[in-house]
Formats: sequence, C-alpha cells, structure tokens
Amino acid sequence: MSDNNSNSLLWFLAGLGIGAAAGVLYAPRSGDETRQAIRSRAEDGREFVRDRARQAREQAATWADRGREVQSAEGAVPLSV
Repeated sequence: MSDNNSNSLLWFLAGLGIGAAAGVLYAPRSGDETRQAIRSRAEDGREFVRDRARQAREQAATWADRGREVQSAEGAVPLSV
C-alpha cells in the first residue's frame, strides 16, 4: 500500500513538472506583458461599466421626468422623491 502511494506521488510530481515546463515553453507573452494586458482589459472593463452606469442614470432620469409630466398632466398628487 505504501509503495502505491509513493508511486502515485511520483507520477503526480512528474506531471506537475512536465506541465510547468510546457507552460513556460508555450507562454505567449512574458509575465510583464501578461500583467499589462490584464491591467488594460480591467481598465477597459471599468470604463465600460462606468459608461453603462451613466447611461442607466440618464435613462432613469428620463423615465422619472416623463412620469412627473404624465402625473402633472393628469392632475394627480405629486409623489415626493
């Protein structure tokens, strides 16, 4: 039983070493380039979210204004905001 466990551990470590070597050999970019690409994508995502949030605020304000117009046209009691 002990021999089987040590054999499994040996194969695991061999696979880990082979995987690490393959990762280093086939990496498309250096670590600095990869971090820069991740940072750039994160900034793009942040800008996208900010833009969508701005659009949502503008749309909500438009709907609120339209609701107030409809409410005042009907002569209803205004709701406090």
